[in-house]
Amino acid sequence: MVGGQWVSHPGGYNDYEVNIASHEDPITAGLNDFSMHTEQYYMHVDPSNEVLATTTFGISTNQWHRLVSVSVD
Repeated sequence: MVGGQWVSHPGGYNDYEVNIASHEDPITAGLNDFSMHTEQYYMHVDPSNEVLATTTFGISTNQWHRLVSVSVD
């Protein structure tokens, strides 16, 4: 989580999938997507950083957490 700012870990412990975004980077070369059972971290990330792995939050009961879509023109 280098280059990001921690915001929260809503929902406590969950089962979720971590998706490798770049298989060409030396840090993630040879890694496949994998399952976890722990807290997910909601982060703010500098857009100039290269994100190597991601996860998606499921439906949340927290009022502040909403599914959003972003379009870039």
